Formats: sequence, structure tokens, C-alpha cells
Amino acid sequence: MSPMPFGGHPTFSEYCTWAAQDENCIVSTGYATAPSGAVITQTIITAPSGKFVIVPDLAQDERLVPTMVGYLDRRLGLNSKWFKLP
Repeated sequence: MSPMPFGGHPTFSEYCTWAAQDENCIVSTGYATAPSGAVITQTIITAPSGKFVIVPDLAQDERLVPTMVGYLDRRLGLNSKWFKLP
């Protein structure tokens, strides 16, 4: 892996772009109503296998920590190029 700023932690947008372009995932973003009644954004990533993950209220420019990268990879059954923790 080549050196990246911030220790190689991707932004959420970079992860979604990788998933869509390299892994043929479907990425869709929309709005949902939280239990409090507030409207939040949510992103749904669906892998070709049918596995999916719903990520509520996370900005596209937010850097993902290694535990979040690991979580997304596990939920989707993927192995991304970024550092992750189990």
C-alpha cells in the first residue's frame, strides 16, 4: 500500500467510490427520519452478493478509522485496500 495522508485512512466518499468502481457495489444516498423526528442522510452500500450495510448520517468527507473500514469490509464481504482492524 502506498503512503496516504492521515495514515491511509480513506474518506467515506473514497470508500464508496472504490466499492462501486472496483467491486461493482451499488451505492445510494438518501434521507431518513431518525426516532427523534430529525431528518438525516443515509448511505446504503450493496455488494453483488446481496450483502449490504446502511450507514446513517456520515459525511462524505469524513475519514474512516481502521475499525470502521473493517466493519464495512466484513458487512459487505469485501477486502479493501486500506488498513483495517478486525
